[in-house]
Amino acid sequence: MPIWVLVIVALFCFVAASDLPYSYYLLLRWVACGTAIAAAFQSYLGNRIGMIWLMGIVALIFNPVSPFHFDKDIWRILDIAAGICFLIVGLIGRDKSSHS
Repeated sequence: MPIWVLVIVALFCFVAASDLPYSYYLLLRWVACGTAIAAAFQSYLGNRIGMIWLMGIVALIFNPVSPFHFDKDIWRILDIAAGICFLIVGLIGRDKSSHS
């Protein structure tokens, strides 16, 4: 997965920490969950077990089919944490591919 995809999704997550229309958060659930699943699969192919778990947890939290309902303050923390997770996975993935 290109690093720019993970950076864009991370930015989506960081922006979500502000007050936006509910439709933005619905879109974010689909985008973050889908990207996390794809990143987890790519991590599986690269045998990066920690990244599989990290992206699996992000996918679970942002699951749009059976969503979790948290307070806005908790979602702000989760949005920022998910953005950081996407950046970490992008940086580790880049480091691993540049050494191959």
